[in-house]
Amino acid sequence: WKTDNSKRPYVLRDDRINQAQKLVKTALGLLGADDPNRVRLQGKMDQLVQMNNERRRINAERTFMIPDAFGGSELKAIKKKAEALVTAKISGCRVLRSTVISDDWKEESVQEWTDTTHTATRFRTTRSVTSQVAAKKADGEVRLYTLHIAKDRRSDGSWSKLYGNLHSDYGDLMLEKNVRD
Repeated sequence: WKTDNSKRPYVLRDDRINQAQKLVKTALGLLGADDPNRVRLQGKMDQLVQMNNERRRINAERTFMIPDAFGGSELKAIKKKAEALVTAKISGCRVLRSTVISDDWKEESVQEWTDTTHTATRFRTTRSVTSQVAAKKADGEVRLYTLHIAKDRRSDGSWSKLYGNLHSDYGDLMLEKNVRD
């Protein structure tokens, strides 16, 4: 990522940074007040935060939406479902754009347990696609969410309503100008 602008750097999420800061604070409390390792340890933590913030900035600059690849008649319905899933999960956000990045339905037929007790099995056929939604959060951050959108075949051969989930509730930080229509 340092030499190739098409690569995105790895970034630690805020909860991971906060966890590391708590551990450093605990360690500092165990060291004596005049221990020279206190300054070194705090310096390393500050360096990690600074490095992660720089990577976050670069990552946001290099994050772009993938254009629509899906050409099926359900394109609008899939986008609507993806947008609804994001707005339900991320309170106060405003959808900026959505795309369906799969070029066609991926179909999967499996025999699986109906529950964790393994008392019964079922045969399930599912069609799924991958979607992206760029949304502006209430704090002004723009995040790119990737979603799995699917529907199941019913016993009469028809398909169920669309359902889905976000791959991650955090999404990827991006610049608003990178959303593009």
